[in-house]
This record gives sequence, C-alpha cells and structure tokens, in this order.
Amino acid sequence: MLRGSKTPVQANKDANTLSAVFEYARDCGLTEYNPVQGATRNPERPRDREALPWEVEVIKTAATPLLALMIRFNEITGFRGGEIRSIEHKHLEAGGIRFKRSKGGDREFWEWTSGLRAVIDDARKLRGSVRSLYFVFCTRKGKQLTEFGFQQLWRAARAKANRWLAEAGLPAIENLRFHDLRSKAIDDAEELHGRDPVKFGSHRDPRTSRRHYQRRTKRQTPLE
Repeated sequence: MLRGSKTPVQANKDANTLSAVFEYARDCGLTEYNPVQGATRNPERPRDREALPWEVEVIKTAATPLLALMIRFNEITGFRGGEIRSIEHKHLEAGGIRFKRSKGGDREFWEWTSGLRAVIDDARKLRGSVRSLYFVFCTRKGKQLTEFGFQQLWRAARAKANRWLAEAGLPAIENLRFHDLRSKAIDDAEELHGRDPVKFGSHRDPRTSRRHYQRRTKRQTPLE
C-alpha cells in the first residue's frame, strides 16, 4: 500500500490510521500485534507552493460570494479552511471573535477591526431569508459547509479563473490550494505588518512556521 500508491503522502496518512486501529484492537484484546508498526513511511517534502497575489485576486474574483468572503477572511487572519467553516455565531462577542484553534487547541481572541467586521457582516447578509443558527460561513440552507463542498467551490473558482486566463492568453494557475493562502497570510503578516509569523500563525514551534508556511521568495538587490 505504501510503495504502490500514486499519492505517497496520503498513503502515509492511511498507514497511520491503520496503525491506530490495530493499536486500539490490541488494547481491546482482539489482536496481539500491529503489522503496521515499524513500516517505513514514504519520504515527504514540505509543500512550498507560493500563492502569488495576482493568483489570489483572480480566483477571488471568480469565486462565489461565499468563497470570496472566506478567502478574504483567510487573508486577514491566516485561519485554516476548516477553522473558517467552524466559526459559529457564539464565537462572536462585542469585542471580537473568541475561537479555539483546531491544531494545538490554543484559545485566541481576535479583536474587531474594520476589515474583520466587514467580512463577518457581509457573510451574515449572504444568507438572505435563510439564516444559520450556528455557522457564519454556511450553505444556502444555513448548514455547515462540508470539506467536500468547500473544495468543490475552490476547484470551480480556480477552473473559472483559468478559463479567463486562457481567453487572455495568460498561463493557468496550477496546483494552488486554499491552504496555500494561509502561507501567504503569514508572510504578509511579517513582511507588510511587522507581525511575528509564529504567533500570527498560531504555531507553538517556530520550526513549523519556517518549514511549512514561510514560502515567500526573498527579494535581493545586486551589490552593483
């Protein structure tokens, strides 16, 4: 399974899941060994795809109003897609957004700014007569947007953007994922606003930020 997969990283995740199942089965007395334990995982390289500003703007223009707002929310907070989909009305307080991050479980309070307030207000208006009782960024029926539904919106927006680019004789946007936008937000926080990328990205280990998220090409000036 590990060696024959066309997606080595996903194969590693599947092996880890299978290993966890066998560990649970061993604890329950259903087996005496874990055949996955010790299996060498496929080598993984940190993803280094840099989300360029013009790519994000084109996709945001091609996106549905809901996805465009989620992209905008990501641009100013660096939240993961799953975290954005999980924001509920109960997280919104008079002074800002109180939220528990999905990785690490850090509790954060994001103070209201004009930009953050505008995104939330616009998301609330999108629902029209159908308002979600729980989720801010939700489906037309007021339900939580699933990962599959979210990825469908992203792929459709990227495909639409690429059709526009093809008509203009410009190269397509290739292999850009929504999660790559998080790295752009973290780079923007440091480069444009002087913020600590580790703190802004809600990372406990600075190596995580440097290895996985700080992807911006460094500009240099020749000596002569």
